[in-house]
Amino acid sequence: MAQKPPANCSGYLAEEDSKASDKPPYFRSTDESIPKSPFRLEQELLRRTQQAGGSHLDQAKDAFRKDHWLGLAQLGMNLEKASRKVAGFVPRPDAPAPVLELDDLALLVTNDSNCQQDKIWALKPPDNDPLGGFDAQVFHGKVPNPRPVLVLVTQDQNDLLNSTTQLSYTGSLHYRRFFCELMLNHRWRSVGEMYLQLGRHTLDFQMVFCNAGSRNTSRFISMLLSTVLWSGRPLRHYSATFFCPIPIRKENGKQYQLLDGQHAKFKPKVFNRQLPITTSNNKIATGGDQNHKYHSYNEKEIDAQVLSYFSPRIREQLFNFVEPLIRPSKTKKTDSKILPIEEHRYDFSPMGTKGISLIDCDSSKQVDAILENVSLYRHHLGQDILAFRITMNLQQEDEKSWMNCNSADGDRWWIDLFKNAQPTSHYQLESWLNLTRLFRVLYPTFTEQWKEKKISGIRWENEDYPFPEGNMGKLNGLVESFVRKFYTETDAKQALKALREDSRDDRMFVSVAYALAGEAPPNECAKAEYRRLFDIALHIDRQQDAGTNGTVYDPGFNRENAQQQIYNRWEHLGTLYGLTDHSTVCTGFGRVMREKITACDIPHIYSRLTLINLSYKSLFHYFEYKISELTPEPTSRGKYSYQRLKRLRDHFMVFTNRYWFHDVTEQQQGKDIYRMQSQQLGLRKLYNQIQEEIEKTHEYDQSCLRDRLSCMGIFFSFISLFMGFVNSSGLRENIASPLMAWATPILPGSFLTQAIFFMSVSIALLLAILAIHLFILALGIKTEEENYYSAIKKHKKALIGIFFLPMLATLTAGFLAEIGKAPFDDQLLLLYLVFGSAIYMLMLFFQLLKSSDPVSTKLLSCPLAAKVGVGMLVFLLLSQQLALTLVVVGIAYLLAYMLLASRLTPLFLPPSCHIFTPWKNKWF
Repeated sequence: MAQKPPANCSGYLAEEDSKASDKPPYFRSTDESIPKSPFRLEQELLRRTQQAGGSHLDQAKDAFRKDHWLGLAQLGMNLEKASRKVAGFVPRPDAPAPVLELDDLALLVTNDSNCQQDKIWALKPPDNDPLGGFDAQVFHGKVPNPRPVLVLVTQDQNDLLNSTTQLSYTGSLHYRRFFCELMLNHRWRSVGEMYLQLGRHTLDFQMVFCNAGSRNTSRFISMLLSTVLWSGRPLRHYSATFFCPIPIRKENGKQYQLLDGQHAKFKPKVFNRQLPITTSNNKIATGGDQNHKYHSYNEKEIDAQVLSYFSPRIREQLFNFVEPLIRPSKTKKTDSKILPIEEHRYDFSPMGTKGISLIDCDSSKQVDAILENVSLYRHHLGQDILAFRITMNLQQEDEKSWMNCNSADGDRWWIDLFKNAQPTSHYQLESWLNLTRLFRVLYPTFTEQWKEKKISGIRWENEDYPFPEGNMGKLNGLVESFVRKFYTETDAKQALKALREDSRDDRMFVSVAYALAGEAPPNECAKAEYRRLFDIALHIDRQQDAGTNGTVYDPGFNRENAQQQIYNRWEHLGTLYGLTDHSTVCTGFGRVMREKITACDIPHIYSRLTLINLSYKSLFHYFEYKISELTPEPTSRGKYSYQRLKRLRDHFMVFTNRYWFHDVTEQQQGKDIYRMQSQQLGLRKLYNQIQEEIEKTHEYDQSCLRDRLSCMGIFFSFISLFMGFVNSSGLRENIASPLMAWATPILPGSFLTQAIFFMSVSIALLLAILAIHLFILALGIKTEEENYYSAIKKHKKALIGIFFLPMLATLTAGFLAEIGKAPFDDQLLLLYLVFGSAIYMLMLFFQLLKSSDPVSTKLLSCPLAAKVGVGMLVFLLLSQQLALTLVVVGIAYLLAYMLLASRLTPLFLPPSCHIFTPWKNKWF
């Protein structure tokens, strides 16, 4: 029969094994019968688990032997009942060893005598979640997730490195393939004797070290923690920059006014073109210099690296130099310099502390963070971006083994994890993931955010900025405070209103770096777990938001997007970069990640890349809005904003030629990251869309111009024709003579002469009216119809009426003139024609000028009859002899238009110029 593992750390009832089966439900690494492949080992362990046990064991004891507390949960026992049952199997320890609770692993240090009791009771799941806790899962017939526990058995808890004799891990079956491979690894088999058992829901692993004080013991513990500890892994450093683009004013596009004088607590950041480099006494660690203290970059060193990273041309846009570089142009009137993005930094010097924290957050997830920088970036085209940076407080980093420069990069980084005196949980990755997620919320969008703890207030400068539950209109209090520190009171209110109403995203863009403790993933299982955790960090989520499979989103979805979103150039070293449309995330291990990438590169260099792209995106959104605003409706007849559209097109051309950069650096990694981020933000798509809209608008503009020119040509053709009719000889030759030949047999001779001339004048007047309408179209005033000619076809009956009714009126006027013996000559005929055209044009254009001309407004306030009467009276003073004729003809025209106003007004007049409709409704 196979040898039993040491009973003090076994996860099952060892004394019952010999009665159950000749083959125990575990394998020992020194067994000769152990399968030679991880897959076969896994299958054999599962088979032994199914065969283990028997009728001599009751159901509860058999379930507990295989899966501990989860076995009892599978039988439907709640936590209270399961605790009583376990106490009958393994007595509760009188003085249990303290357990350090990390997010995904519980750590325990104990001695030989209490190992089994401490481990079993450390495995007891907590029940502090009413929705997903132990009892809630059992109530719904589900098996709760296991609580992973790693136990170190030591002879001296103050000297873990030299006195650890055993290691035990109990956790999820998720790691079964890794532990099967570990059992067959020749390197680790020489370090000690390993035992492995698989249950239905959990696995038990145990390592008995051959030499407690050997270096291999520390290496094994480091390797194991680097595989199973992820969301609870402490950080060596953290840096996150939150970007909040402030929408441009829609009404005029002007920038918000900054505070000045003594009210301004910020200073403009300026750069020197030739910056002297002064290096501190702390040397930057290279390959063999791992024991030097971490190098802290001063401002001059950072500025020098940032300037040298970017291409010379882009520097003129990114940095505000003391003396701007002005390139001489060929023509004196052309200014070819690039205006920089101004940076205004908030002055923290009067403050006693820069500590910042979350209000509505569990104590286990509180972190020691500081607000390092608050800046306002101003693009001269009108875009403002508020940015603030949060970092980890590193004042006591030398006290922790995973941060100390002498131990953090070796295999001893884990030692202080087991010391409860250290606030280890405050440094774990999950706490900083939680901070990143909650800080970027700009305003709430779902009421469930409070219930799911996805929103929290912020405390800074001993002042709270809460998110009252249910207040959907509340803006992030910290952002609101920063806005008021930069803008005047009036403009700050407008900026905050724009943030709440016009922001396209309810969350801020974040550029964040996590420097993880420990070694880079040492095996394939660790690499897969690292990728899983990176997917969570990339989308600014938390481990607590993940499902039972450990991911927030479907694994297939993550794999599909990985090629476009993850930059894996340095993945073999454990460093990953990820870029989405709302985040830039970097995670990594080692001293370089802690000292250089997290402290300098991400917050100061790559954040500049983000700043450029976010400025482009905000400007594209503004261009899109202005094009939509300035483009007239198809039925609009108002003044078309050609000049404003032209200025917008000119600004877009200047932006394209001066400020739209495709390559900003010659560094290959910078090129790749800049390109990937531009793709994720959709900048090229937005640019092409804006360019197409501007081109379409320009084509529409040119089409309207061509239409106006065509109408002008027709108008002048009508004018030429009309001028041929305005003299007596023209009327006689072109109209009167044909009409005379047609009407001689019909009309009496005494009436014929004057009637023919009045009909001729009527036709000439109607031609003048049509010319006036074409002239109005040439000015850009459209009809409500899609096409002018289709409108004429639609209203053909009304047009026939407007031709024949005035002709009938002229015949009546001629008859009355014959009765009254009114004299008639060519000069008075010309005056009549001019008067008819003038009175019509005056009434029409007075209506068009109604909104802008106070004189015409006064004229239009009079009744229509009074206007016509005044015109008649003026002309009567010129020619009293035609008074009767003009009054009759004028009334005839007025009646004709009033009767047909409902049909003709939409065709010939804009909606604001319905002159006759009110009087038609009033009198008829």
